[in-house]
Formats: sequence, C-alpha cells, structure tokens
Amino acid sequence: MRFLTVLAVCIVTASGPSPAAAQQSPSLPSNSAATESVKAKALLMRMADYLAKAQSFSVTMDASFDVVQPSGQKIEFDETRKLTLSRPDKLRIDDVEADGDEHQLRFDGQDLVLFSPKEKVLGKLTRPGSVDEIIYYIVSEMQTRLPLSLLLVTSIAEELQKRVSEISLVEHATVDGKPTDHLAARTEDLDFQVWIATGDVPVPLRVVITYKKDAGQPQFRATLSEWNFNPKIDPASFTFVPPAGTERVAFMVPATGKPGLTSEGK
Repeated sequence: MRFLTVLAVCIVTASGPSPAAAQQSPSLPSNSAATESVKAKALLMRMADYLAKAQSFSVTMDASFDVVQPSGQKIEFDETRKLTLSRPDKLRIDDVEADGDEHQLRFDGQDLVLFSPKEKVLGKLTRPGSVDEIIYYIVSEMQTRLPLSLLLVTSIAEELQKRVSEISLVEHATVDGKPTDHLAARTEDLDFQVWIATGDVPVPLRVVITYKKDAGQPQFRATLSEWNFNPKIDPASFTFVPPAGTERVAFMVPATGKPGLTSEGK
C-alpha cells in the first residue's frame, strides 16, 4: 500500500500589460463566484460530517495511480481495495493489485499488522489507540502516503477546513448512474476533485488527487462503490492470525523518516 481548485486555464503573455490595463484595478471575485464557493464548501463539509459520525462502514475502492519514471514518463498501476471501519479502534484494508499481488492491513485497537500473502511476510507493531491515532501515526510519523486516509478519521471536517484554500462546484454529474456534485479544491500540497452523491447519503463516489509538488504531478484516481453503513462485522476479522511459514519482520523508520521493513533480529 502506498499511501484527499478552482479549475482554470491561465494564459500568460511575454509582454507587459498595456498602459490602459495597468490603470485598471485588480479584478475581484464576483458575488456569484463567492456564492458558488460557499455552496461548494458546504457540500464538502456535509460529506465530511456524514462520514465522521458513522460508527462503522465498508466500501470498495477501484483505484489507479501514476508512478513517474526517471525519464518523466508516467506509468499507471491499478488496484482494488476493500476498507472496513468499526469505530473507535478497528480497521481492515484488503488490497489486490492488477497483477494479483495482495496486501492486507489489520488494526484491532492494539496491534497494527501488515501482511503480504505472496511473500508470506508480516510486519507487526503494537500501538494501542483509536483508528484516528493509527492513521495519523502511519501518515505523520511513518511518513507513508495513504490516499483518502481523511475519509477514515473523525477529524475529517476540521482537517478539510484547515487545508482547503480554494473550492468550486464544477458541475452536476453522474457516476455509475448516480447523481453527484462534482467539486474541485486546492490545498497547499495537492489539488483534488471529488464527486459527492446527492440525496440523504452524501458519500464520495469518485476522487482524483493531483500531487502538484511531486515531479511530474502524478495522480491518484479512485471510484468508490458498495458503501455500507451497517456492515456485518466480526470483531475477530480485525485480528490477524498468520498462516504457517510466515516470516515476521519489524517496522523500521530510517533517519530519512521514510518507513521500511527489516528482518527481525538481523
């Protein structure tokens, strides 16, 4: 697993402004644009509040992401991810890549476990706490990019309020036959678009993230389906029992701050 703008096209001319243009006052956002921004922010916050208040949910994510090569070429990789959340302290993520490789994450309120069935390699870290706390640990302390991790934390509304600097309502669109509000937003580090279902269940149905500060500006794209806010949850499903022959490895955060795995005892 690798680890959420106003749309515009800017044309800059090589020559300076004409005298007439120089005398004009800078244009200010119209009342209409300001109103649309407020409306878009309200739609985003409605989604955030809905997700934050949910005690449990499951969702399937069909995602793709770019990996920028040294030459500048972008290569796209696909994966399907099933997320199951049970607040306050249980999370399960099952990830299947396009080539069939699987990766699993389990958190039962005590232990964070990462497992790769193909390699039969398991990493385990005892870190008691809530889902919010383990997500912040993975993203902040381990410095691992986990796209859409904000959807899993109860502070999603607060985080979006703090980070989003620009937002607009692009259009009303359809995703998988469902009506949505298509929003575009900008933060300091990334731009994102989100298609939020209209009606009583304002969940994100599609998300596109552009990492604008990364070389080549790679994107992460995901379609989210099979939302279930009353899933049948077996508490034992969040605790991992390794199969025979599994090699135990230890988490390691190098001096660079980037996480890695090292064979335990070696």
